[in-house]
Amino acid sequence: MPIRDEHLADNGDLLPHVFFGDVTRYGSSLAREDADAKELDRLLADLDDALSDGEADDEVTNLIWVSFVENAQGVSGEDEDALRRQLRRYPHLASALAHYE
Repeated sequence: MPIRDEHLADNGDLLPHVFFGDVTRYGSSLAREDADAKELDRLLADLDDALSDGEADDEVTNLIWVSFVENAQGVSGEDEDALRRQLRRYPHLASALAHYE
């Protein structure tokens, strides 16, 4: 919620792809701090579940692939390496990640 609130304060509206960039950075931060963090596990489990429910061209699936998994490819440096290791623990996220490797 704090990330969402900050995003709304900065942008006025929820901009899904921009917001998921923030979520990626947050997840990356959690992964670097503690690879077994419960908060990171909840986040990744929710995203993995959302991918299992969606179709390939579904808006939510597209959002997760393009603005979370693709962002985890190290666009801003190797800060995302710890996050990529965690993504591989979730079958749908791992599958999406494999398309970028």
